[in-house]
Amino acid sequence: MDIRPMRKDRLEGQSARVSRFDDVYDRNATIQLIRLFLQHPMVTKVFFNDGEVQKTIAGGRVRSLQGHDDHLHIEIREHG
Repeated sequence: MDIRPMRKDRLEGQSARVSRFDDVYDRNATIQLIRLFLQHPMVTKVFFNDGEVQKTIAGGRVRSLQGHDDHLHIEIREHG
């Protein structure tokens, strides 16, 4: 599942695309969002290229992957 990082201005929709390099990117809110996802037992890891986020969330469950500067990829284990 792909989701956009959080923004400081809370803009939503198609025009809300934001990169970890943009001034409106909200790192702290993005960290909170990722932590919420990681609480779910079916979420195995998150791909997002912000090294500060990766350092903040211990356990190596947030990793870099080419092309993941402007969205989070939430990896979900199959049920069963």
